[in-house]
Amino acid sequence: MKIFSLIQQAVLFVKHDIWRINKRTLSPLRAFIVDQIRIAMLTVRGFGEDNCYFHASALTFYTLLSIVPVIAMLFGIARGFGFEKVLEKNLQEQLAGHEEVTERLLGFANALLQNTKSGVIVGVGIALLLWTVIKLFGHIELSFNEIWGIKKSRSFLRKMTDYLSMMLIAPIFLVASSSMTVMLSSQVATMEKKIYLLNNPLTHLMLKSIPMVTMGILFWLVYMFIPNTKVRVVPALIGGFISGIIYQCVQFAYVNFQVFTSKYNAIYGSFAAIPLFLAWLQLSWVVVLFGAEIAFAIQNVDTYEFEGESQNVSQSTKKMLAIHIMKVVIDRFRSGSTPVTSQELSQIMDIPVRLIRLIIFDLVEARLLSEVRTTSEKESAYQPACSESKITIQLVLDKMDTVGFTDIPLQKTEFITNLQKKLDQLRSTVQNSPENLLISEL
Repeated sequence: MKIFSLIQQAVLFVKHDIWRINKRTLSPLRAFIVDQIRIAMLTVRGFGEDNCYFHASALTFYTLLSIVPVIAMLFGIARGFGFEKVLEKNLQEQLAGHEEVTERLLGFANALLQNTKSGVIVGVGIALLLWTVIKLFGHIELSFNEIWGIKKSRSFLRKMTDYLSMMLIAPIFLVASSSMTVMLSSQVATMEKKIYLLNNPLTHLMLKSIPMVTMGILFWLVYMFIPNTKVRVVPALIGGFISGIIYQCVQFAYVNFQVFTSKYNAIYGSFAAIPLFLAWLQLSWVVVLFGAEIAFAIQNVDTYEFEGESQNVSQSTKKMLAIHIMKVVIDRFRSGSTPVTSQELSQIMDIPVRLIRLIIFDLVEARLLSEVRTTSEKESAYQPACSESKITIQLVLDKMDTVGFTDIPLQKTEFITNLQKKLDQLRSTVQNSPENLLISEL
């Protein structure tokens, strides 16, 4: 019973008490440990609350639909630069254990490229290819945006420029990393013959870790550029390398334990590769989204003391925070400073950034705030959408009440009519109250 009680206390501490600790009163080492526990809790809790497993399943489906056009575009770009064979070899290495699927995918991709380049419908073929790639990246962005609490995706023009830039860079990066791995391996092998000390387990371990580092860099770039918000370098880097390590472990386990999947050959015959490939694809997306949760948790851990409670915050609290946000935005606007971002508001108000973005979304919908782009073009900033001399407390409350669908057909009964009159009178009384100050006067 004592052990059970200790376990309960430990669970209570990790779930609730860890968020009530004031880090300013702790030593640097203890504050660091508290941060790591909070990051772990945010990551695990966020993975469940953001429906990451569901998003991984959806991305598996969309990847399966788009994989041939994506590979075709990668090879089209690689062919233009003259390193098609190197990219093909790299792809086969990345899909080790899926040789049959890889061979079919490469065949389909080459056939698609040939059909796209010939015939009178060449323009339609290229347009369809681009549209498929953009749709896949769009679904990936939606999943990442939910993790970061972003309600608005890129515009279509930005999707065209950003996603196609990524597609242009991707084959170059893959080929460069593959060439670097081969070069380092050959150089070390040559040096081992000359310098005996280099022929040791540590050197071989470092060489074997190169693919892990490559995947870490790839995931880092994904976490930096896919979400429609500004992600700091260090959180994305840590999340990228952790997910890169997990991904390589999953890949190693899959390749080395295929002996246990031999029963699928008896059941599915020549189709056995398909369910195994789907399982690997699903697990890969789970790892990618888990890494995104790590990056988000690291970047926002300092403002998430009440993250759990903020998900079910009351309407009165939302309205109070909306007024507070309007006050900060108007003060920044009046001082002539640059517009404030959601990340800055989170730090100023010491409120979780997801809750801030949720309220900002409503304020923009209510036409109280207008969205402007920062110089980085990656994060939105906000300024008043109308004259500050008109924005009162009651105006903010009224506008917040109009967000959402309000045009519900109600029967005009006597009760509804009288109720509407009473509510209008109450609103008028509050409007004319001396306590209904301008936000700028607060």
